Amino acid sequence: MIRRTTFYKHFGDKYEYFEFYTKEICRSFQDQLPPDVMTEDVNQYFLYMSREFIRFLRSHEALVQNANASSVAPVLYDSLIAHITQDIMQVLKRGKKYQGLSPLQFEGFAAFYSGGLLSAIRVLIKHGKPLDEDQILQTIQMFLNNGMPAEHTPNS
Repeated sequence: MIRRTTFYKHFGDKYEYFEFYTKEICRSFQDQLPPDVMTEDVNQYFLYMSREFIRFLRSHEALVQNANASSVAPVLYDSLIAHITQDIMQVLKRGKKYQGLSPLQFEGFAAFYSGGLLSAIRVLIKHGKPLDEDQILQTIQMFLNNGMPAEHTPNS
């Protein structure tokens, strides 16, 4: 609800604004991280951030519905995936048990996780289903338990 000229003084276009807004939302999640979440257990970080993301979507339902109905929805999802992927890569690099992963493996896992999370949420939104936080987090937990190596060797 601001004037067009004011908007363009701060942002080049709506995509630049969305990128800014996405970073601010994720930064606010990280600023509220409980101290015990960022430990050696990277899975706890993923679960915390996923929970906060789901809660944000649920509490901003009109924004989500408008964005999903917009012609720019695919661009918005791509931007979210790129941002979440970068965040996950940084977190993985901090975990000692992931030190043997190659850069491609870091990026591949991060992209797989962020794409899977957003795709699952997008399907629920598309079909008008309520975002069941517990069910989504249980699914993420199953993925983290089975999809991530307990111990990783550089060439496996």
